Amino acid sequence: VSFSLTLSLSRARCGCVCLCYLPEQVPMLDMFNSVEDPSAANWTSNVSWELKIDSGPNGSAAAAAGRGEAVLNCAVSRGEQIFSSFGPKGNRTLLGCYGYCRWENPFERVAIWVSALRLLSREEEDASENMALLERFQQFAAAGEQETGEGGGDTERTMIGGLRFDVTVQEPLPERMVAAARVCCGDDENMALAYLREIVVESTLQVLGGDSVDELEDQASAWRAKRDGSTVHIEVSTAPSPGQEEVQLKSYACSPEACALCYRHSQLAVLRAVDAALAQRMDDGDGDHISHGGDSPNGEEARTQKRPKLA
Repeated sequence: VSFSLTLSLSRARCGCVCLCYLPEQVPMLDMFNSVEDPSAANWTSNVSWELKIDSGPNGSAAAAAGRGEAVLNCAVSRGEQIFSSFGPKGNRTLLGCYGYCRWENPFERVAIWVSALRLLSREEEDASENMALLERFQQFAAAGEQETGEGGGDTERTMIGGLRFDVTVQEPLPERMVAAARVCCGDDENMALAYLREIVVESTLQVLGGDSVDELEDQASAWRAKRDGSTVHIEVSTAPSPGQEEVQLKSYACSPEACALCYRHSQLAVLRAVDAALAQRMDDGDGDHISHGGDSPNGEEARTQKRPKLA
């Protein structure tokens, strides 16, 4: 398949060409449905392309041209669907690169920022304690970079006031995230867990907007059941063991409205898993955690809750 693409950009956005998205926009080749497991894909692709950007007084035009080739790597029967593989990706990447989201995406992740800056005192007499907290957090972050090999080994380091942790349903409470929260809270485990839950509740409120958990669940169920093109349902055959075959029904949001709701719903699922893990660790199974029912954080009631004093 030979292809050419042209992007017209306003002058304000002429420096915002995202090169990483262009290979996914190859005509014909980007029409294959995807499976998450690369070993289950029926073909591999080899795409070569060249990008040229011409700037003008009113904006820029980016043109990409090249050639793509799809090669089957297994036998396919007549009429059998040919799948591609985009790999295990969360909905943010799927939406940005491929223009759709997956309902009940098992690879969804949420970024949780643990920041020492959040717990600093504004009182002038606490300046020395604030500096001590930042220094402890800096040492913790630097030790983590040495363990993972990140950071490049610079002799002069920028002060790190926060760390990002990507949490998933499968790994909702990374131990290093809890350790970072303990550093922020003077090594107090309970205070650290309360600090993390505060972040989760705030993130949940952002996802919910003015809806409750139940309202978002009901909206998601209604949109997922649609058969009008806003949601697409695909049967994927899998072979868990030789001689056995299972058929999974996977649902994908395709319209802008469905994608927005699907993304919120998948983010909520991860945040609820984090909250449940926090409640279990706090040995508070009957606590006020994010679940169905009237006690779920929603709307104005949750926004008027006082922020717990952690330090």
